[in-house]
Amino acid sequence: MLKVVCFKWKHTSGYKLASLYNIEGYTAGHVNNLHKAVSLNLSIPHEFICITDDPTDINCKTIPLWDKCREYGGCYNRLYVFSKDMKDIIGDRFVCIDLDCVITGNLDPLFDHDLDFVINSYYGPQPKQYYNGGLFLMDAGVHDNVWTEFEKDIPGNIELLEEERKQGNLLGTDQAWISHILGPEKAVYECEDGVIPYRLLKRRGKQSILPDHAKMVFFAGNADPSTVQFTDKWVREYWRCNYIIKENGFDQLETLSQKVQWLKHFYYNPIMPDIVDKIKVNDYVIEKLGEEVANSLFIPTLSVGNNVHEIPFEDIPQPYIVKPTHLSGAFIRVDGDLKKKLPFIKHYGHKWLNTTYGHKSNEWVYYNLKPQLMVQKHLPLNNGYLPEDYKLHMINGKCEFIQIYSERPLVGKGEAKQLNYTPDWELIPVLNHKYEAGKPLPKPPALNRAIEIAEKLAEPFDYVRVDLFLFDHQIYFGELTFFPHGGHFNFTPETFDYEMGSKLKLIKSVS
Repeated sequence: MLKVVCFKWKHTSGYKLASLYNIEGYTAGHVNNLHKAVSLNLSIPHEFICITDDPTDINCKTIPLWDKCREYGGCYNRLYVFSKDMKDIIGDRFVCIDLDCVITGNLDPLFDHDLDFVINSYYGPQPKQYYNGGLFLMDAGVHDNVWTEFEKDIPGNIELLEEERKQGNLLGTDQAWISHILGPEKAVYECEDGVIPYRLLKRRGKQSILPDHAKMVFFAGNADPSTVQFTDKWVREYWRCNYIIKENGFDQLETLSQKVQWLKHFYYNPIMPDIVDKIKVNDYVIEKLGEEVANSLFIPTLSVGNNVHEIPFEDIPQPYIVKPTHLSGAFIRVDGDLKKKLPFIKHYGHKWLNTTYGHKSNEWVYYNLKPQLMVQKHLPLNNGYLPEDYKLHMINGKCEFIQIYSERPLVGKGEAKQLNYTPDWELIPVLNHKYEAGKPLPKPPALNRAIEIAEKLAEPFDYVRVDLFLFDHQIYFGELTFFPHGGHFNFTPETFDYEMGSKLKLIKSVS
């Protein structure tokens, strides 16, 4: 049986991989994503194995990491995989895959052959560098001289490679040594085979373009799918979700991100578009809470128009907020000299009204919303900041955690802080999307009432986020969101994604 092997260990000293300047280190999440992707895209009988110094939260078979030359850093320690010992440690035939890989197609053609050794081709300028170590398949021990020659004089051989790097001949650690020992004649995986370096992908603006024939994309250098996912849609979809939601059973999914992605792609409820429309949602709130309660929650709407010319900005009492009814996160605050703000309102108002939303992240609920502008009364500031935004994550009708954005600047989002609490107001040590932790907040007097309101609004749905503003005993309604961040929560630690995912069941949703 073919073994599919990856490596995860903590960098301690020596040569530092370029990717580690952008990420703290490779995680169990990297391993689990790769494991799941391989299982869904490889039909050849196989076993997935991670060789690691820390098996915590890894969802596959693990083998203890050996320490042959770990102190030298880089991937030198991995060269031991060429030893004849691997027949007993791993098995007769195996493929090694780097964790900074995104699987995008069927892998069978890459591994279903009798060649005793195939390795990924190298596309850089170094003349003596022939191979990239991100992917290689071999019969155990077939090139054991790669290890035995290195082992004879590890410091001397590393010094040799460093001199070759200075002269521009080689690059990397284990892949440089493999090229040095094996020479240029070995069979390789090429771009034509669907094994493609990320840096060679064509681009359209900031987005890279994934070729139709791609099977594996490797992120050599300082790029990593865990960071690139924030700019490249296809990375987000394949690395974290699309290969997962292809599975038949919702109950097989593990994380909240995966399950919300499944709902985004496979669940349809005709009332959802009206609920994400910032005007039409009021009818739903009235229906669920009654007119008297609902009206006490609504932030006063001062004007609505189909274009900027329909709204009498000069006659509306300040302060107020101008925002589109069909987009998320866009607004302009008006408090002071309207003449200075009016050009921005006209510019962005026109831009918003001509912007469709949801297509980049496949959020179908936004596709056909009517673009309008609305003006709402501005809620009171909190020590010079925008008021705290309480986001109640409702899973199967129950509030499981409350995400609070605090210290929000009057313009932009970059400096806002984040906190997460249980419904009983216990601080949860978790963050998402690289926000910094804010200062702990006292329990709001209106919290229990807010949870009761959120439960009524969430009643028809298996998952929805209910956004509210809390001022002492006064509650204001913000919005309802079905796919926050497009369904990519990016929790730190990632175990929280699994914890919340275990709570989400498919009860009321019908695909």
